[in-house]
Amino acid sequence: MGPVLFIGIGWSLYNDVRYHPDLPGSLKMMQEAFAGSGAFKFWIAVCLMPLNWGLEALKWKLLVQRLQPITFFKSLESVLSALSLGVYTPNRIGEFGGRVLLLQPENRVPGFFLSVLSSWAQVLVTLFFGGSALFFLDHQMQQLLHANDHGIYSFSTLFKYLIAGIVLVTGLFYFNVRWWSRFLKWLPFLKAKKMGTSVPSHMQQAVLWKLLLLSMIRFLVFAFQTILIWQALQIQMEWTDAFGCISLVYLFMAIIPSIAIAELGIRGKVTIAVASLFTTQIIALLAGTLLIWMLNLVVPALIGSLFLLTIRVFKEHS
Repeated sequence: MGPVLFIGIGWSLYNDVRYHPDLPGSLKMMQEAFAGSGAFKFWIAVCLMPLNWGLEALKWKLLVQRLQPITFFKSLESVLSALSLGVYTPNRIGEFGGRVLLLQPENRVPGFFLSVLSSWAQVLVTLFFGGSALFFLDHQMQQLLHANDHGIYSFSTLFKYLIAGIVLVTGLFYFNVRWWSRFLKWLPFLKAKKMGTSVPSHMQQAVLWKLLLLSMIRFLVFAFQTILIWQALQIQMEWTDAFGCISLVYLFMAIIPSIAIAELGIRGKVTIAVASLFTTQIIALLAGTLLIWMLNLVVPALIGSLFLLTIRVFKEHS
């Protein structure tokens, strides 16, 4: 299903751009992005990649250190290894299990739920910024949805408040770990193996706030990366509008079911739909989507694959 979806979306994108009148000029802009006057912005975005995943490693270290001591490098190794495992799973859910590979066996069950909590914080931040963008770009979103249709306008309004409600509920459960831990302890497979006590039932509020702060900084980092790459590609858009568009794209990507190998095509279509409210530079938008996808997913996943290979070889020799 994944490859078929990837091919289908890729073909759709190809049809969008192959006869586009701006194709020659956009190709020249892409060359300028790597070696022109604005190329330094692209290379700043590249240099931000370690910061992006370093923040995620800090989040994991913050959570896991309550189970067992872990160095920053081991935390980073765990995060990138999990990323490479999550590439072929829907919405990269394989990352949850992949992160516990470097933990001691007795810590893997609670580690799994800590991994969920880490992702929960990032999703909460994404929903918050995306929901805020829905209200900030209300007029433009009405244009996107052809809001002269009363039914679509009503749906878009309902969607805004639905996201706001989800942010509120998600936040309440995030700061009250005991609420959902009680439910998890009664899951059949945990009860059968008598592992219910391994589910974390308490988390210090200070830790939760630090986790949320790191997630927010990380969101701002990859939003800044995208803006820099768009500017390097000479996409004409105000900073505030660009940040709103990026927030909406990540909101929709968090909602739409996908797998990483098809994510590029889906993100490309979503980016075009949202950012076309402010620019007609379709080719440059797709190029920016490709570059961000390579920087923040493909390259780190390849590094993670090397880590996994090292772990496997080490275990075989042991």
